[in-house]
Amino acid sequence: MSQIGRLILTTTLLACVAGSAAAQSTYKDRDHHYQLYIPKNWEGVPVELRGQSSGMVSKWVYKRAMRGYTARIHVFIFDRPKTSAGGAKERPVGDYDRLRRPRAARSFDAWVKRNRPSFPLDKPKQKKVRAPKNIKAAGKVYEGRWKGAGTVRSSTEWYSQFLVVTTDDKEYVVECYSGGVMEKKLKPVFSQIVKSFKLITPSKATQKRLDKAAANKGNLSPREEARERARADARRVKGWRLMESKNYFIVTNMKPSKQPFVEQIRRQLEGIRKLYEEDFPSTKEITAVSIVRLCDDRDTYSKYGGPSGTGGYWFAAGKELVLFGGDKNLTKSVLNHEAFHQYIFYACGKLSPHSWYNEGYGDYYAGAEFAGSKIQKLGAFRMRVPVIKQAIKLGTYVPIKDIIKYEQRDYYSNPQVCYAEGWSIIYFLNRGLSSKKHPWRKILPTYLAVLQETRDKSKAVDAAFEGVDLDRFEQHWKAFIANGRRSKK
Repeated sequence: MSQIGRLILTTTLLACVAGSAAAQSTYKDRDHHYQLYIPKNWEGVPVELRGQSSGMVSKWVYKRAMRGYTARIHVFIFDRPKTSAGGAKERPVGDYDRLRRPRAARSFDAWVKRNRPSFPLDKPKQKKVRAPKNIKAAGKVYEGRWKGAGTVRSSTEWYSQFLVVTTDDKEYVVECYSGGVMEKKLKPVFSQIVKSFKLITPSKATQKRLDKAAANKGNLSPREEARERARADARRVKGWRLMESKNYFIVTNMKPSKQPFVEQIRRQLEGIRKLYEEDFPSTKEITAVSIVRLCDDRDTYSKYGGPSGTGGYWFAAGKELVLFGGDKNLTKSVLNHEAFHQYIFYACGKLSPHSWYNEGYGDYYAGAEFAGSKIQKLGAFRMRVPVIKQAIKLGTYVPIKDIIKYEQRDYYSNPQVCYAEGWSIIYFLNRGLSSKKHPWRKILPTYLAVLQETRDKSKAVDAAFEGVDLDRFEQHWKAFIANGRRSKK
């Protein structure tokens, strides 16, 4: 080969290497002591607590879908049981077990059998794992196809590569999966990701922080515990940041240019919280502090775990309220609605009321208009009005005697009508009674008081509607919603 030819070849190879390096970056998880390469077309997404409770610590989503299917990278960590002097297995209560549900999988084998039941676990390939000299680590790589299970499309064939790394006290699992139609394109990418995995030694500063967290474990106040969790989320996923207010920790990835909107959300949260405290006083001090996750758009909201067709949700187990900022007016309405679920859950001693009360009041406050942190107007929630009027006209509404005893599953079986009807009952009892001395004005405060005292929803609804002629109530409710005619004594 000529000197010019060698020069051209060398230049080409260098360009390829440089291009490859530019197309990926090294992700270092200093909290969990590992690193791996993540290609540039993958987006880091915080792990919802439901994922954390199953051992997941990191998640990335492929930005380019194919035929409606996407791909993901998950990292799980499971605490391995230790063997005592007598030979018995002792399960450590580590950072991962602390969050895990009692019946959640506690190892790779158990997790795969539950979540990827058709994945082939035979014939793994041994893999040498890079690790600090003081850590003994062994790796295995599993590869194959499986049918969807759980939240993954059940009729679809998927392709996965797993790397399982075991140390004396931990089991690290890297899962790369995609729809089967993407296997040819992503298989070499997955292999590169799996190959890149490396255990690392934390820096002195990181180790000092981890030691401090371990020393404080179990001694943190609810606020301090929520702050630490919010900080960890903001620290470990690029683009997310933390804002703190009196009653909430706001974790958001909204662009800096949208900071004025984030400030509006913060003020509205505190304003509506103050109103809830006045209208629904708690019998005990509420010490829980919730995280409010404000996603930049619906896409991020969906990738995080937001249910399709929703504008937000309150996840009680995770003490987290999740929203997205695509439509500012919708976001503010959803915020009021979901923030009510969050507040009333704690005001009732970690118990959610009947859906007509819980969802009805959520929608009642969703119609609030704010000026700064103060409510300027509390009007009808417009999106519910035509639905319930039509249901009354056609006779397709749920009889009052039934809906006030509906459990959540009943309510959700006919959501469009039930949500509108729940709102209309609350609106009627707040706005449709002509006199302050009307006997039906006792219904809502009685329900709350009995629920807080007894923690029994059946007793609460029976006490609230005791002595009320429900047929007459239904007629007056329909007259107000359909024609605006207020109920007299």
